[in-house]
Amino acid sequence: MQNITDERLLALLQSNPEDGMILLMDEYMGLIHNACSRYLDNPEDIRECVQETLVDFYVHLDRFNPEKGSLKSWLYLIAWRKSFRMA
Repeated sequence: MQNITDERLLALLQSNPEDGMILLMDEYMGLIHNACSRYLDNPEDIRECVQETLVDFYVHLDRFNPEKGSLKSWLYLIAWRKSFRMA
């Protein structure tokens, strides 16, 4: 991990979405995968959950409020909820 700040990553997502998503995945893919694995066993289901988490995060980027928590916790919560619903 590069220890990028939430602010820097969010700014990059706004200015250059492709590079921002690549960096987001570099930083948080393991975390998202682990969250999706909490309730899902099938690798295909886990992969789908990870993909849906990333899409949902990006589509609803405006919902993230850094005053309420970190980007890490927000991503984990999205993935955890998606895996719970899929299970």
